[in-house]
Amino acid sequence: MNKPSVSVIVPVYKVESLIGRCCRSLFAQTLENLEFIFVDDCTPDRSIEVMRSVLEEFPQRRDQVKVIRMDRNSGQAAVRKRGLEEATGEYVIHCDSDDWADIGMYEKLYSRAVRDGADVVVCDMYRSNGTVHTPFRSGFRSEGSYARDVVAKRVFPALWNKLVKRDLYSWPFFEHPDNDLGEDYAIMAQIAVICEKVSYVREKLYYYYTNPASITKDIDRSNIVARYRSSFSNILHVEVVFCSADIMKDYYLCVEAAKISDRFYILRKYVKDPEIMDVWKNMFHLMHPVSNLFNEEAQLKARVMSLLVEMHIYQLFI
Repeated sequence: MNKPSVSVIVPVYKVESLIGRCCRSLFAQTLENLEFIFVDDCTPDRSIEVMRSVLEEFPQRRDQVKVIRMDRNSGQAAVRKRGLEEATGEYVIHCDSDDWADIGMYEKLYSRAVRDGADVVVCDMYRSNGTVHTPFRSGFRSEGSYARDVVAKRVFPALWNKLVKRDLYSWPFFEHPDNDLGEDYAIMAQIAVICEKVSYVREKLYYYYTNPASITKDIDRSNIVARYRSSFSNILHVEVVFCSADIMKDYYLCVEAAKISDRFYILRKYVKDPEIMDVWKNMFHLMHPVSNLFNEEAQLKARVMSLLVEMHIYQLFI
């Protein structure tokens, strides 16, 4: 059997009502030479059974499907790592099991990769509630700025709209993150700084399902703090890797910009809460708000608003 052109990694956990739509979009792809790796994170429902039922509608795909079951429920970061260990394709891409893809997505991305000799190919997407599809850009500006844009969190860090040459994961300094929230950033930041060629397909090819039951929608204080700490830990993960690879000096301001972005965009709605403000301050006790303001790698909005929070002005308007 020929080596797959693309390996598609699909984490599976509690998506019984949604995975059928995802699988139909994957098995109907116009690119024939694919490998599908479903990583069962010990899902307690019938998600895998639903996947197998849909697979019966696409008999030509049966030999292209692998199902890997984790020994225990391990979370998104571990599941992505396990999927990558099983992948054999020339390129790798991820697809979340509550999302779905345009049926021509992988052919378009792979064709562009081959045409340009690209290590990474990026496309745009839709945010969707299942009925209404809202266009959403990846944030791609240029090939020359891409690495710094990713590290500084100026572009959407998700893995599912980026086709990545599998060989890049063999970089000697590459380390898989352990924390689940923000794990896509920790992976893509490492990939972005080592890839030699990035291409952009200016089409919306992926449908990102905005599930109201998602953990990222949970506004309980403890979950907000846990989400922030996890995401912050993944920025520190990138920092450690960059130091090991002796490239931190080149990306220091970008990494600091990612911290500014996280602090503002995750915590901004809750800064009236004294406990949230304690977290805000304690995680950045070495960073002066004025120095943040002049870090041009960070988004201007995040810099200005963060300073207003520090001055207790922003809180008056939310």
